[in-house]
Amino acid sequence: MIDDQNISQTLLVLDSFRGTFLEEEDYLWAYDTREYLEKKYEEVLLKVGKYYGRKKNFEEARNAIERIIHRNPLSCEAHSEFLNLYLYFKRYDLFLTQYRRYAKLLKEEYGEVPEIEYAEAYQKLWSDWNKA
Repeated sequence: MIDDQNISQTLLVLDSFRGTFLEEEDYLWAYDTREYLEKKYEEVLLKVGKYYGRKKNFEEARNAIERIIHRNPLSCEAHSEFLNLYLYFKRYDLFLTQYRRYAKLLKEEYGEVPEIEYAEAYQKLWSDWNKA
């Protein structure tokens, strides 16, 4: 868990992460390490985003999640965390936009639909938005 005692050190570690491990090399033995490091990078950034969300710092939370999307546009965890963040901060305009982006990604890449709680929130917000 990320907290006040370790956030600075966590950010230093994240900032030292410069790119994909041995990206230019085609070593079979490096593939597993590369996958592991990318997954850990994402996990830590998600925790950082949640930390800043708990601290009511919308911009820093959003920046952490955007860093994931920048490296891995297909990260369903990051897209879901965006939706959670926008609902938590009552940024419904951003939620509606993000939901459509996420739904399109899921449909095109995986033939899936968003989780029911997001679909229900989207329907309610879209309905309320159109009534206003």
